[in-house]
Amino acid sequence: MKIVRSTRDGSVAPVALDYLGQIPEECLFYKKHELRHPLGIYNISLQQVIGAFGAVIEEYLSVTRRCELIVDGAFSKPERLLEYQKILLYSLREHIDDCYLILKTLVDPCTTTSRSKFTETYVLESRLSGFKAFQQSIAGYAQGYLSTITNRLKHQQARMRPIMLYGDGLVRVGYFIEEPDSNGVIRPAPTIHRDGNSAFSFARDILFNLFNLYYCSERLLKIVLQALSMRGLDIRPKPSPAPQQWPDLLFQAAQIRPLVFPDEPKKGIVSLRFVRGDNAELTLKYPDKAVLYRCHSALKFTVFTQGDGVSCAFKMPYCGEERPSGLKVDLPR
Repeated sequence: MKIVRSTRDGSVAPVALDYLGQIPEECLFYKKHELRHPLGIYNISLQQVIGAFGAVIEEYLSVTRRCELIVDGAFSKPERLLEYQKILLYSLREHIDDCYLILKTLVDPCTTTSRSKFTETYVLESRLSGFKAFQQSIAGYAQGYLSTITNRLKHQQARMRPIMLYGDGLVRVGYFIEEPDSNGVIRPAPTIHRDGNSAFSFARDILFNLFNLYYCSERLLKIVLQALSMRGLDIRPKPSPAPQQWPDLLFQAAQIRPLVFPDEPKKGIVSLRFVRGDNAELTLKYPDKAVLYRCHSALKFTVFTQGDGVSCAFKMPYCGEERPSGLKVDLPR
């Protein structure tokens, strides 16, 4: 799928920003729900997400530059990068919830029988046209990725651990979610990582999240337009001022090289192209099989973990057996 945003069409920000301010007041019930105007909800949500993205991208690029000056794998633990990543994931999960709030403003509380305190359930039970399709379209990302990670971190005491792959003149920085399995082995969470034997590179993860932010915006707009069309209404876009940091954020994101992990090309890699200036244009494509990536067949890795005083068996990503943290091994061909 390809997403293109341009200042010729409005702005390079997510597309819903250009439409939410144009919804007729008589079609909105945000005051009855004691909520902000949908554009206000979206603005606040984007500001939070932008700040989180900016922190992760800046720190990731800095960590990668520092790591590439080290040749023996004696890297420092990127603690700030992990903390920023956790904030980003929580912000993106909240952004999904904010999209549900926006859709709730289209529901007249006088016409629904739902009394659910949960926004997603409330909108579903209110039978807002197209809502099920919206849920299904973002389920793989929202439930299969975001909620799974954030819930394990918050409720299962899972931990985010850094991993660096190196050995071919490049350094690939990433992370994995660590938790015990049914045998008490501390390992990459099988509910998150394929076969409990892989990790996420920041190079793929950042752009994957950015693509889904834009994709979610397109799906959100689709249901808004569908709900209005059920009333015989149509709205036209009016460019809303994008956050000032947006072009800088996209420019930084465009600097991310495809330093992905060995198994990730099969998952699909996001490509990002951004042109700055008066005729700014953003192009996101996922998956993009034309992305040129380089991955040596015998890389080494450095992992950071932390004991709990009891567990004594650890399974590292991309290894077929338990190994102590920090051990450098050749990856399987």
